[in-house]
Amino acid sequence: MEHYLHPDIVSHILPYLNKKSSFNFLNTTKLLSPCRKFLYGKYVFNKAKIMDHGIIKYVKILECVNINNIINYKNLISLTINNKIFNNRIDNLPAKLESLTIISDKFNRPLDNLPKSLIYLKINGKSFEQSLNKLPTTLKTLKIYFCDGYEYDEESKLNDLPDGLRVLQLDNYDFSIMPNKFSSGLRELVLKNCHDINQLYGHWPLSLEKIDY
Repeated sequence: MEHYLHPDIVSHILPYLNKKSSFNFLNTTKLLSPCRKFLYGKYVFNKAKIMDHGIIKYVKILECVNINNIINYKNLISLTINNKIFNNRIDNLPAKLESLTIISDKFNRPLDNLPKSLIYLKINGKSFEQSLNKLPTTLKTLKIYFCDGYEYDEESKLNDLPDGLRVLQLDNYDFSIMPNKFSSGLRELVLKNCHDINQLYGHWPLSLEKIDY
């Protein structure tokens, strides 16, 4: 029977199965093992639960509490780090990474050496106080949720955000330090609990389609 399960047929069956059923189906015969590649880009994998290290190079979506050996995930495109005490450097991430989310109350590391392929960046924490001026030029969406104690200085100005940025969301940013410019192509601006936003009136980019504050 399995001889009739050509990869083209399997690829049409898998969308109708959940994650567990999909892997159970592919485990019915070794002939279907190559079809596992259809699942590595579809589902979120938990780094701590991966027992078969042979699949690491195929995983595309990962969640974790640490980034030990993360560079081995050669095809990783989406990474979520969810750990309240995470505060490691993030300057050696997989080159193909497109989406990075960091949820940590302790994270406060530079963002000046992120993958050049990065499109989406979200940082949610209580300690982040780093410059936003050296982000990848490929970035389209930036979401930064600062703590109440964020220290606003020259380094924290929004002077050099990527020109291609389309969505910017900020929480607890102090606009008494006026940004020199927004991205000329910015389409969505969300400002929550921000200070002195009156400084921005008359300085909105002409490309802006949505604003929420």
